[in-house]
Amino acid sequence: MSKLGIKIVISYIIIAVVSTLMFIFIVRCAMMNIIIDEKKDNLQDIAEFIVNSINDTIEKSGVDKSKVKSENDIIFYGKTYKNCNLKIAGKVVKLPLSIFTVQSSKIDVYLLDAQEKVIFYNMDNDDDINKITSKNEAIFDKKNFYAQKDIYIGKAYIGSILVTVGEKNLIDINMQIYTIVYGSFLITGMITFAMVLILKINVLKPIDKLRENISQISLDKDLNWKNINTRDELEDMNRELYDITTKMQFLTEARNEFFQNTSHELKTPLMSIRGYAEAIKDGVFDTQEQQEALDIIIDESDKLASSITSVLYISSLEKHFRNIKNAEMINIYDEIEELKTRHAFSKIRNEIEIVNNIPKNLYIEVEPEKLNRIISNLFSNALRYAKSKIMFGFIAEYDKVHFFVVDDGKGFENNEKEKVFDRFYKGDDGKNGLGLAIVSSIVKSFDGDIKAYNSKSGGAVIEIIVPRKSYVHY
Repeated sequence: MSKLGIKIVISYIIIAVVSTLMFIFIVRCAMMNIIIDEKKDNLQDIAEFIVNSINDTIEKSGVDKSKVKSENDIIFYGKTYKNCNLKIAGKVVKLPLSIFTVQSSKIDVYLLDAQEKVIFYNMDNDDDINKITSKNEAIFDKKNFYAQKDIYIGKAYIGSILVTVGEKNLIDINMQIYTIVYGSFLITGMITFAMVLILKINVLKPIDKLRENISQISLDKDLNWKNINTRDELEDMNRELYDITTKMQFLTEARNEFFQNTSHELKTPLMSIRGYAEAIKDGVFDTQEQQEALDIIIDESDKLASSITSVLYISSLEKHFRNIKNAEMINIYDEIEELKTRHAFSKIRNEIEIVNNIPKNLYIEVEPEKLNRIISNLFSNALRYAKSKIMFGFIAEYDKVHFFVVDDGKGFENNEKEKVFDRFYKGDDGKNGLGLAIVSSIVKSFDGDIKAYNSKSGGAVIEIIVPRKSYVHY
């Protein structure tokens, strides 16, 4: 079991023990009060039953109650542990021992006279009968519960019956309570044990799986990922961790591929430059060939510088997200018109028509340098393949805006449209393969999307989709 699992189990046990002790205390107090109240009611019923039995005995003896005027007309005599005799208005009434006998031998019965002196006590022998002579002695000797019922003959009060419970009976009551309490403790322990087992299955095992998954995380190895099906935060955490790990692996693989491609792309012009430089040094070329070789060196140097600049730019995009402070409201229509002006006198401009279908009042909140990169790279890519026409277009929806650049060239062939945004992917007439990759990185930094497909007429289409409310105003 893991350290965390041990801590959780110990926490459960502590909670269970504390809860059980509190439960025991509450139950004991509640049950003690209930049993005491029940015992008092029982004693009161016994006292009332004995008084009724005495009254019935006196009634059957034929005593003339009208002659009883006061307690002085009643005399207790002849008390033994076997019987108790009364003389009422001169007539003797015998009270048999059975009247004072109750089912529980632990309940003591006292017959008190009007002055609350003990007249009779259901003792087991004559030696004990004189030990207790008053009500207070009877109560204190037995130390706890009692019930008392008065006896009347007519209107004359002649005494009372006192019923008490001895200390031994209280011990029995406590034993009953503790039996219930200990039984509850045992049941609670069994429930706690069952909860620990359930905890181990439902919580600790998934935690162990999660720990194993974490321990095998690697950026360059296949994952033997274990699923966690708990339908709770553990399952969510495991899934999110898996997603993060696979994304990190993908990014690591992409980074390694990027470095490999970068090395290759930078190595090619360097090798060409080195080869021509060594040839010039060794005097291999004549004057004309040497001039051509120098032109090639300059051209390859420009390509190398362009590739390095593009690589550094992509790296800066990955490191720095959209900078709100540098963003400005820029009119896209004016930017494209400025692009047309820059190419107005080029040879290509005379052959290629540039159509600007962007609304004149369309503004986008963006960093100027990034917008210029997007427009320039899209235009350069379209210019490379267009036959006679390049069109900049725009479509607005409720929550997003579509910008697109369309040329009338041959369009994308085979699976090119899935690869055009990959770094260093070059078409037939491509340069360093980073132009559209840069556009894609910029667009995604704006929470946008970019797509490549062929138009109905066959030319290539690059479409950019950005959230309308966040960036576009018109």
